[in-house]
Amino acid sequence: MTTAKQITDWLKANQGRAYDFDGRYSVQCMDLVNQITVMFFNQNITAGHMYPPSVWAGKLPSGWTKHTESQPGDVFITRACGYSPVGHIGFIAEDNQHIFDQNGTSQNDPITYRNGLDGIYLGFIRPPYEQQVRESKPVLNKKVDKMSCLVICKDNLGAPFLKNRVFYWSADAGFKYLEDPDDIKILDEIAKHTIGKAMFRVESTKGAPWHYRLAQVNGMCDIK
Repeated sequence: MTTAKQITDWLKANQGRAYDFDGRYSVQCMDLVNQITVMFFNQNITAGHMYPPSVWAGKLPSGWTKHTESQPGDVFITRACGYSPVGHIGFIAEDNQHIFDQNGTSQNDPITYRNGLDGIYLGFIRPPYEQQVRESKPVLNKKVDKMSCLVICKDNLGAPFLKNRVFYWSADAGFKYLEDPDDIKILDEIAKHTIGKAMFRVESTKGAPWHYRLAQVNGMCDIK
């Protein structure tokens, strides 16, 4: 599945290129959104809409959601204003402040990185990114194995056990890389409900290679 980072990375890599998705009216702001949503999601969220505000007011495909606060990779939509008399549409950049758009000055501009348009946003449409799907799932089937802990790598110990990486380890499942800090918080909350305290932590170093010792029990590693 597609991540928000893939979208913002693609936009950065394609700055200066212009897309006339429907072959009508030359380069328009909605052409960029059409190009990306069809290319990455095989869905055209602007179909049947003439102007951006109509997209915001309309029905979205399953998995797409509307928000009043932005996140990187969101589709932004503005109201009609001096900046654009028919509204404007594009993508929120990775810093959640700037934007990527097309035809931003009504001069058939190519993909451009610009300052955000605070004060005129109608809202933000969030595609069904991979991160949302992953975060909506319970961590480790809503339970913490009795023989388990968090392994914190304090040194570079050889891939995949690199410095500052954190793994969940259990005797049943082996190691699972925790890329998202929220996963650690969730595991601690689950542990508090099941065993009455936060997850036990061990620090693995070159001098005390706990990851190696635990691997003698179960060395399987999930780092997808």
